[in-house]
Amino acid sequence: TLSGRDANVIRPVFNATGILLHTGLGRAPLAAEAAAAAEQAARGYCNVELDLASGQRTQRSKIVEQNLDGMLVSNLKNVRYLSGFTGTAGAMVITPGEDFFLTDFRYAVQAQTEVIGPKIIEYKEPIASVAQLARENKIATLGFEADHVSCAKAGKMRDELGAATMKTTTGL
Repeated sequence: TLSGRDANVIRPVFNATGILLHTGLGRAPLAAEAAAAAEQAARGYCNVELDLASGQRTQRSKIVEQNLDGMLVSNLKNVRYLSGFTGTAGAMVITPGEDFFLTDFRYAVQAQTEVIGPKIIEYKEPIASVAQLARENKIATLGFEADHVSCAKAGKMRDELGAATMKTTTGL
């Protein structure tokens, strides 16, 4: 067995656990091309939280700066900018760890082809789905676009969210 300083050194190992994607073993091995791209990015600066076109920090950074656990994006122009989705029924929930795209059954196939990155969730009732997502991801404070959510929808979201609080945002 390893002891002392050598016990915590990251090293190649053989996965004989029987678990294909073992989180304690670095998940799945990368393809050679992916490993080369990661190595190239790690050797210099890269735009992890910076939009190169505008020079501005990304939405995820702004969420953290606003002390939010998540952000509901429902303005379709913003949804399109963030996801590439061109349909008329979609929203996003952005969290510090993962992004979610929500749409109804009419746009599920379109979302699968257009949305790259966020996890796609097909909903039956949008506000209930956002509330469920907030509970599952332990979102205590959910921001929303105040300029694009009616008072009635904001009230319904507050009722559905239960213990979570909502925070109005503008200009994100």
